[in-house]
Amino acid sequence: MKTRRVLAGCCSALLAAAVMGCSGSGEPAVSSEHKEPYVSSNGWNSLMRLQNESIAHVWTDPETIQTLRAVAWNSLSTRQKSSVIGDWKQAAVTPSDWDLVQLKRTKTEREDVAKVTFVTKMDVTIGPIGLYIDTATHEILGQDVRE
Repeated sequence: MKTRRVLAGCCSALLAAAVMGCSGSGEPAVSSEHKEPYVSSNGWNSLMRLQNESIAHVWTDPETIQTLRAVAWNSLSTRQKSSVIGDWKQAAVTPSDWDLVQLKRTKTEREDVAKVTFVTKMDVTIGPIGLYIDTATHEILGQDVRE
């Protein structure tokens, strides 16, 4: 269980670094014009590559990954579905840990947890839709808080 927590934490840190960019000092990269953090031009490609590499360590079957996306998508309300940007079939699927599930739907701790994240029109204000799924039973275990 501890190994999964470390893996999930490392994946999150790597994904954040890929999106924001990072200077050699560990500080976020800044635009020379604006002196503010920015999303690097290669951030999205790096994010997708890291996501796929992290998935490869846990699941090797693309059908399983697509099934997890479908389970998550089918659990969304019509309103939530209409707010999703892009193709839901390309939603990020990453390994996670039971302890990272913010709003749990069950009290029974699970071993194999995946997080499916949908990018939405409201990400800037309340964050993306993040759903946690048991990879063995395909049961929705919970979701992220959207503030």
